Amino acid sequence: MRLPHLLLASALLALSVPAAAQGAGTNFPDKPIRIVVPFPPGGPVDTLARLVATKVSTSMGQPFVVDNRAGAGGAIGAAAVSRSNADGYTLLFTASSYAMDPAIRSNQGFDPRNDLTGVMLVASGPVVLLAHPKVPVSDGRQLVKVLRENPHKYSYASTGIGTVNHFAGEMFKQATQTDAVHVPYSGAAPATQAILSGEVSFFFNNVLSSLPHIRSGKVKPLAVTSPQRWPALPDVPTLAEIGISGVEISSWYGLLAPAKTPQPILQKIAKEFQTALADPATQDRILQLGLKPDGMMMNDFQIYIGREIDKWTSVAQKAGIKPE
Repeated sequence: MRLPHLLLASALLALSVPAAAQGAGTNFPDKPIRIVVPFPPGGPVDTLARLVATKVSTSMGQPFVVDNRAGAGGAIGAAAVSRSNADGYTLLFTASSYAMDPAIRSNQGFDPRNDLTGVMLVASGPVVLLAHPKVPVSDGRQLVKVLRENPHKYSYASTGIGTVNHFAGEMFKQATQTDAVHVPYSGAAPATQAILSGEVSFFFNNVLSSLPHIRSGKVKPLAVTSPQRWPALPDVPTLAEIGISGVEISSWYGLLAPAKTPQPILQKIAKEFQTALADPATQDRILQLGLKPDGMMMNDFQIYIGREIDKWTSVAQKAGIKPE
């Protein structure tokens, strides 16, 4: 599977590396590279980082060592990378929360716009709007109608303040001019249990962990937040299809480096990751995680991060979510 970003990246990286590469990137890497994952082991960020790092380790001839530095919604690990030597030997593999946290945290210990720079957007996927079976709706349009007719009666879960499901819920409410009670939980497990038990009415959740509950009939999938229908849920419409425009939400996963890392080194790393993403086995494994390989490179990825920060800051301001 070759996506447009991968095709474009291949064409760009096929061009000869400028003469400046002679020096900074010529012998790189000549020792192990550390990839900081700012979340605990076993989660989706960690799983994807290890999957791609294993492939790149083989092609570059050096170990890529995953270092889990969890805490503060990913800010602790990101701050540590921002203070590391800008030599390509310390990288950050993070998720879309990187662009959401600035909306709710006034002091992260680093500047997400300027202290780190994008290397590659590795993969992305939507979230799916789930409703408990007891909610008297069969599609997203009916949910909007029910919420409008019953303000404050229904509730939605999140895995915490400022998480993707929290922001998705608020963006949905803003776009549909509805209201519902936000119920934050301390992580994915209790939030999932809340929607399964009917403690809350709806929940924007990642596709992978939602599939078993959808198939068992324990939740109803109403819509996905991607521009097009998602391969894993071909019968579930997009929000746009049901008349809700402007709500496109992506859970993305990407590689960043300290901002002053030399361009030849960044190009070399990006090229190796691009090659790894082009591998059919790697692509299949990413699809099994409910995601799609992406391949957006360097400057384009950095611009995308800035736009994501702006978007979620606006959503937080409209929802009255104050930075801590």
